[in-house]
Amino acid sequence: MDVSADARETVAVIGAGEMGSAVGRRLRQMGARVITELKGRSEQSVRRAADAGLEVIDDDQRLVHEANFILSIVPPGVACAVAERFRGPLSRMNPKPLFVECNAVAPATVRHIEAMLSETGCGFVDAGIIGGPPPIDNLLKGPRFYASGDDAQIFARLNQYGLDVAVLEAPIGAASALKLAYAGLTKGFTALGTAMIAAAARYGLADALRGIGTDAIRYAGAP
Repeated sequence: MDVSADARETVAVIGAGEMGSAVGRRLRQMGARVITELKGRSEQSVRRAADAGLEVIDDDQRLVHEANFILSIVPPGVACAVAERFRGPLSRMNPKPLFVECNAVAPATVRHIEAMLSETGCGFVDAGIIGGPPPIDNLLKGPRFYASGDDAQIFARLNQYGLDVAVLEAPIGAASALKLAYAGLTKGFTALGTAMIAAAARYGLADALRGIGTDAIRYAGAP
């Protein structure tokens, strides 16, 4: 992608975990400038950020100043703490980056984070990530970011940098609710399948059950 240095977006990825570092790498591969912070992070996070080619800025005010977008991709338990940490820097900045809450938190939690940051005047997006981290060797494959809120269309600008952002015409909390519902559904199917396999195994029928599954897949693909 031919994006000039002056025109390209700068994206701050907060959280250099497996998902955050892979998302940052994809954005960088597709022409965005990607920055992150590593204060107090583990050696593993430092290594991930380096492998992904992310630019490190360990100063929150400077990071906010240089970013067009802030993507919070951290463990759900620290999502509120991350938002609280950036409330001061965002309040002091104008113009302000768009804050995108990408964590697997409850709808009530994301609405609380929105309320926390609303006094800063920054734009806010609720985003639910469905799918695994973007692979390094396939720029067409990656997770989908379901985005809700009034500023979701702004977040969708990152589609040009290799993200798959699907805008929901819905308020803050909707994307998190969709992520929660999807997670419950997939875990429910997994639990049900495990129970059925265990029941078959008790009768010595595990191999027969696997055979039925293989046959069903083969027949489904038959003309």
